Amino acid sequence: MPLTLTERRRGIAGDMRYAVYTVAFDASYASGGEPLTPATLGFDIVHLLEADAPAGYKVAYDYTNRTLRAYRIDVVAGAGVADGNNTLIKSATSTLEVAGTGTAFQVALGEVTATNDMSTDLAAVRLLVFGN
Repeated sequence: MPLTLTERRRGIAGDMRYAVYTVAFDASYASGGEPLTPATLGFDIVHLLEADAPAGYKVAYDYTNRTLRAYRIDVVAGAGVADGNNTLIKSATSTLEVAGTGTAFQVALGEVTATNDMSTDLAAVRLLVFGN
């Protein structure tokens, strides 16, 4: 199974239902995200899903495709811009280092690539779901 869900709490807040889950990704991330339907979460409709992922990752719900998508810093050679006070270095381990003063670059989040093993890094992501 691509995602392992463990329900931690369920209740009602105002006129909406909510649930808290811990989700674990598996050893082979699916391109475009892991399937996660409202029915799997015990809802007819998901109004809001917030995820608390570990440092370096962002997990977001794709409401249109009903998938849980994982993102991480996407460092690509040549993606940064250096000025006279900064030097950008992309190391062999895909980390980005800056030598100098000031800020000379921005690095965007990129979706985790297909078949990546996320079973360790994303083994205990907390989800808060509001729906009906």
